[in-house]
Amino acid sequence: LGVDAATLHEQHSSLIAAEISGYGLGGPRTDDKAYDLAIQAEAGVFSVTGTGEMSKVGFSVADICAGMYALTAILAALTRRERTGEGAAIHVSMLDSLAEWMSAPLYNAVYGAGQPERAGRRHHAIAPYGTFALTDGSTVLIAVQSDGEWQSMAEHLMGEPRLGTDPRFATNAQRIANVDELEALIRQRLASLSADDAREGLAKGRTANAQVNDLAGVWSHEQLRTRERFVEVSTPSGPVELLRSPFDISGWTPAEGPVPALNEHEAALLQLLRDRAAGQ
Repeated sequence: LGVDAATLHEQHSSLIAAEISGYGLGGPRTDDKAYDLAIQAEAGVFSVTGTGEMSKVGFSVADICAGMYALTAILAALTRRERTGEGAAIHVSMLDSLAEWMSAPLYNAVYGAGQPERAGRRHHAIAPYGTFALTDGSTVLIAVQSDGEWQSMAEHLMGEPRLGTDPRFATNAQRIANVDELEALIRQRLASLSADDAREGLAKGRTANAQVNDLAGVWSHEQLRTRERFVEVSTPSGPVELLRSPFDISGWTPAEGPVPALNEHEAALLQLLRDRAAGQ
């Protein structure tokens, strides 16, 4: 529409107006087009994702990231307006937002160990932390965060408590240095167990693990379904299930109304604008 947030706020001081751009106001890239993958590339996401070949994140992470920061800023501005009566002009850039989300690997690269190698489904600095095949054809992610957790996994899943204090694996630094050998031992052990026995061993040792799901697996996820995280809503094409908002607030249930058809409310909105223009 050619009306920026700053102009709107200048004309209506109590108004909170937010806008999102690709590269932010000012600087050499301010007028450049920006799409999600372009911002992933610019923010260094490709450089830390994948294995030998760089990879993108599989959903629109830059778009969502900028939207979340815009929402956060709007909520902060609403809180301030309650106290002061003053609105705000808010500007959020996709590059600024995703660069903030990349701060952990970025700071580590600049102030620590340099650019990390792409690790695929491994963690670049913690082991064992990656995916492994089970004998039923499924894949499990195993995540060990401490030496104590590794000792518990060695006892309850690996069946060899001595591995917990083995000089090759006793500390995380040693496990990282010998990660290929470590993962080979884990794969060998899992190949000797039924999938149920493997899951039981992980549970007994309280080793963090996760089923690697495809989208059908997410849709039927036992935890989501048991907790009723889906809700049926009506649409012009018939009823569909959608995910509920991912937060619960005591004493309040978010409205989950029907999805409107294209231009369903056009007449009512135009009449509202006419009435306001006429001072009604």
